[in-house]
Amino acid sequence: MKEKRTKLIVAAVAYIIIGLILLIFPTLTAKVVAYVFATVMLLAGIYGLISYFTSRPELTNRGLYYGLLAILIAIFIYSRIGLVISIVPVLLGFSIALSALMTFQQTIDMLRLKLKGWIPMLVVAILNLVLGILVILNPFASAAALMSIVGIGLLFSGISDIVAILYISDKLKRDFY
Repeated sequence: MKEKRTKLIVAAVAYIIIGLILLIFPTLTAKVVAYVFATVMLLAGIYGLISYFTSRPELTNRGLYYGLLAILIAIFIYSRIGLVISIVPVLLGFSIALSALMTFQQTIDMLRLKLKGWIPMLVVAILNLVLGILVILNPFASAAALMSIVGIGLLFSGISDIVAILYISDKLKRDFY
């Protein structure tokens, strides 16, 4: 539980950092964003592999799979940067939307466990999903506006993920342990 929590917090912090960079520098080129994203994926992959091989063996640990997947995504981005640049906003939008889906599942888990506080989590999940879809659909006139919205989405997603992770961990400790 603690190891999974750490992984999720590392990913959320990465979202926050990328979101802040995009908010502060909205005219940042897509190429830089793509390289940063690839580097984050590479680091997450390496972390996943290390975590997998240093943790207690269990059948439900998918760290090897996710670690290798993240590394493959990073290699693809590094090797096909031109293609990736054209889809960077969509990739980031999907990242935000996937984060929303994870929060949604955590909300449903809270509801199934009869834990209080699931409604605010549901609101956060819906807001994240709306931001992710907004970024994917890209109704913005300029690239700078899009990057600002992506930055806001990643920042909100990272902060809400950390709050959700800490809240759920605390609830589980108090109610079940």
